[in-house]
Amino acid sequence: MLLSFAGKAAKFVSMFTDVGSKKFLIAILSMVFWSIAVNCAKNLPPPGGPEDKTPPEVTDTYPQPNSINIPVDIEIEVIFSEGINRKSIPEGVFISPIFEEEPEYDWSGKTLKIKPERNLLENRTYVVVVGTDVSDLRGNRLESSFSFAFSTGDSIDIGVISGNAYIGDDISRGLGVWAYVLNDTLPPDPVTDVPDYITQVGEDGEYSLSFLAPAEYRLFAINDRNKDKLWDSDSEEYGTVPKDYSISSEVNFYENINLTAVKVDTLPPLISSCNMLEGKLLQIRFESGVDSASALDISNYDFRSETGGESPFVPTSIYMIPAENQNIFIRGEFARESAVCSLSIYNLRSEDGVVIDTTDNSCAFITSDEPDTTGPQVIRSYPAERTSNFPPDSLLRIIFSEPVIADSVIAGFSLEDTLGNRIPGEFIWRDTLALYYQPDSLAGDYSYRLKLDPVKVMDIFYNAMEDTLWEVDFGTMPADTGGTVEGLVESEAPSRVGVSFIQIPRGNELRYFLSQPGDFEFPDVPGGKYILYAFLDYDEDGDYYTGGYKPFRFSEPRVFYPDTISVRPRWITDGIKIEFK
Repeated sequence: MLLSFAGKAAKFVSMFTDVGSKKFLIAILSMVFWSIAVNCAKNLPPPGGPEDKTPPEVTDTYPQPNSINIPVDIEIEVIFSEGINRKSIPEGVFISPIFEEEPEYDWSGKTLKIKPERNLLENRTYVVVVGTDVSDLRGNRLESSFSFAFSTGDSIDIGVISGNAYIGDDISRGLGVWAYVLNDTLPPDPVTDVPDYITQVGEDGEYSLSFLAPAEYRLFAINDRNKDKLWDSDSEEYGTVPKDYSISSEVNFYENINLTAVKVDTLPPLISSCNMLEGKLLQIRFESGVDSASALDISNYDFRSETGGESPFVPTSIYMIPAENQNIFIRGEFARESAVCSLSIYNLRSEDGVVIDTTDNSCAFITSDEPDTTGPQVIRSYPAERTSNFPPDSLLRIIFSEPVIADSVIAGFSLEDTLGNRIPGEFIWRDTLALYYQPDSLAGDYSYRLKLDPVKVMDIFYNAMEDTLWEVDFGTMPADTGGTVEGLVESEAPSRVGVSFIQIPRGNELRYFLSQPGDFEFPDVPGGKYILYAFLDYDEDGDYYTGGYKPFRFSEPRVFYPDTISVRPRWITDGIKIEFK
């Protein structure tokens, strides 16, 4: 309308030759033009409006779900509820079996057309997964993956593996769950092998691999950031399942199969140095942390003379300082000082389970008989100084810098209340570096002092502590701030069980242990809301293991309780049941 008016006005003005008349007409017509523009603007809908937060949905497909006898030269169609960001399609749509060549994607309105470069295979079930990376024009992603199947034969595969997948302890929509068909040749390697089936975790953390053909499957959780269907071990999280799963005519459904992806170090342990310390003690330093179980196996260490013949160093004991797993200490005996000795290490694993490389596993050192004159130190304690909310029923822990004489520590140990009364309890030695003390009873909301007499505490060479005074003042959690949580862990595996409470909003993680599955009762849990999970601690290292890469290792089973739990002071929260199927 405005353009038409402007054209006619220009012709009208051109009919006049007087300059003054033209200027007058132009002024009048300008006023009329802007009046029309304003009125036209008033007829338009107001700008803005509520923000579009509605996720897109798949409303129809071709072929229809569960169709059979579909021609092998078909084009697949997926119809959406709204316009889709077309750039999200190649990275968010997965078809299994995987095509050798990327299909062509074409559009007709809200309809996605998928055109395979080659005919489909005969008598095969095809699964199309529209993943949660697919988004609309406003960036809203699908809430959960949508999948449908059709067959070029006369039947549909019906195998299903479902569960939850996480990055660490967090739900991460879009996290990939990959399934590989196992065969009699090489095991699948997600670094080099494209998976046979792919799906993605939804907004609720759940996944489902559906329409699986009869076969044995190995699953991985991979955070495939670059969407190349391969695992980039340098930048993408990785996790495995507790075992492989076989789909057959007898068993075709598995549920509650959980995976957890974390960053994994794929490098083998690398020796940084070997040095002789006082007291015939060899310190082996690594560039990164090592697995304690393999590190403390003395048979993994081979000592030899650099000049050939029998080794001048004979190991007698080995230890690591808890939570400081880049250093290994081996004490030994030797016949002569200043002998050059070589050490080769085998079967040692990194924290992520990678075995040490046999081509880069050695170091050399010179024997030294310098006596140990340095006393032990306390590396850390639990509780730490000025802790104010120590749970009254918890174990006290003291970690030393080197092995100590147990009787000397017991003689120099005291736990007292503010009146100077000693608190009796039980001494528990996990090894010669870590003392655990279980008090008979601690009162809630009370102050205590933990002390060591440095004169009495000695290492194995009878060197006393160098500190003139060591003590920790701490307070216990008030009795009316904690509640009791009761429940049951069911599992057929006779394993130690870890039960973890994750505070909401994100806070400290409280962890309790059961010697085996069964009933539990945890008193003095601080009041608040928690996410709760349990894991089978097969290696009894106190941590949940998410799986290894090379060598491949299954994860430990982990199950989240489906609801958040509320702990109220002085109340019992019961009926908690966690089941490992």
